[in-house]
Amino acid sequence: MFGRTGNEHSLAFCNPNGDDVNRDGFLDLVCHFDTEATGFQFGDTQGILKGQAVDHTLINGIDSVRIIK
Repeated sequence: MFGRTGNEHSLAFCNPNGDDVNRDGFLDLVCHFDTEATGFQFGDTQGILKGQAVDHTLINGIDSVRIIK
């Protein structure tokens, strides 16, 4: 889940084969989200990601976002 509070069901899809985004030789999971479903509003400054790893460990992440009209 990703969005304004981290409780938004905004996941569109993840690349099934992975991509080496940071060029470290390892495939990275790259997911795409439905922008409207994230619930972001003009002026929001952070996005929250909540999920679960393959071993069922819960993960949380917060990072800055810039919402423009």
